[in-house]
Amino acid sequence: MKTVKPQAPGDSSEEIAALIETLHHTGQRLEQLTGGEVDTVANRVGQTFLLRHAQDRLRMNESARQSAILNALPASIALLDSQGKILSVNEAWQQFGRANADHYPNAGHYHGHDVGVNYLAVCDKARGDDAAEASQAAAGIRAVLDGKAITFALEYPCHSPAEQRWFLMTVTPLAGHTSKGVVVMHADISERKRTKAEKVKFLDVLEASLNEIYIFDAHTLRFDYVNEGARRNLGYTMDEMRQQTPLDFKPEFTEAAFHKLIEPLRRHKKPKIVFQTVHRRANGSQYPVEVHLQFVERAGKGVFLAVINDITERKRAEDVLKDMAAKYHTMFEKSADAIMLLNEKGFFDCNKATLRMFGCLTRGDFISKHPAEFSPPAQSGGDDSTSLANQHIATAIKNGSNLFEWRHRRFDGTEFPAEVLLTTMELDGKTVLQAVV
Repeated sequence: MKTVKPQAPGDSSEEIAALIETLHHTGQRLEQLTGGEVDTVANRVGQTFLLRHAQDRLRMNESARQSAILNALPASIALLDSQGKILSVNEAWQQFGRANADHYPNAGHYHGHDVGVNYLAVCDKARGDDAAEASQAAAGIRAVLDGKAITFALEYPCHSPAEQRWFLMTVTPLAGHTSKGVVVMHADISERKRTKAEKVKFLDVLEASLNEIYIFDAHTLRFDYVNEGARRNLGYTMDEMRQQTPLDFKPEFTEAAFHKLIEPLRRHKKPKIVFQTVHRRANGSQYPVEVHLQFVERAGKGVFLAVINDITERKRAEDVLKDMAAKYHTMFEKSADAIMLLNEKGFFDCNKATLRMFGCLTRGDFISKHPAEFSPPAQSGGDDSTSLANQHIATAIKNGSNLFEWRHRRFDGTEFPAEVLLTTMELDGKTVLQAVV
């Protein structure tokens, strides 16, 4: 076995230099022989050799292709060497620099600086309100260059006199380069920021709403969002609500009954459902609610939106009104005085004492009649009963009440003197008269 004597370093370098010189002369001679009209040549066994001008053209084409790709991107992009010097930039970077140079003379981290400028040095020299962000940018770039960080990102405001703008700066190492360097990219995120701000504003409105607002998944029924008013009234945190469904605090509904209720919304047969039920709080107490429920599809996902009113006070007021109505009805029916109600069409209600006084067997004998129909044609002073009755009614409506003497006629034709008190009152939003005889 032969022992191969390693070449001395000096001998190896000389051989490499000699080979390079040979390749150079060979390439030149091949181009002369081919007249510069071919890109590759091949030997008898098919091995090919790419001529130098073709190699240069390929490199130029690749560089142009990469440049076209970078220029097509809306983000501003710059390549920095290991010292932070700008090696190349895309068109968006240049355009930003031309349009905004006068607005940000002291803000180093903003994009737009020329090729050859040391980006890190400019960041370090930044002054004014933007100095802190420029310092963060410089520190992030150095961390990526030193291998201490894989990437770096920084969101920062960059408002112009005409509009408010925000950018996201990202720093990544240059791929495939033996020498260290980084790619610095500034992307305009103004629209995203504005959308986020609008969402925050909208969320603030929902949170401040006195109504209870719920959004829950159409399939699982689990809550995605519950506003503060609802959480406070129920006594649950948002984390606790996310583990629940409407069935967990709607004791009046079974699962089958609730699915039957919401099915028309799922199938788009109804735009909205309004119903009343009760909610059960975390402490076990219950309160009445009115539910306005809608089905909404967002980003391909179906959700239910529920706007719920706590109707405790309304129910309490309704109960009071019902109690008052019951008491009034009892007084109305049990009173020994004849009490009747009339509007512009005539009498529309009366109590039993009225029927007895006027000799009527049923309410049908009395209802819809004008007061003059239970009166003689003329009153004691000779005035026409119809005209005089209308005058007394007009006076009562104008003044709120009217007390006067009147001569009535029973159903059987007999007459009797009476004292009549007319009083205005509101009933179902309309002004009516109560007559006590």
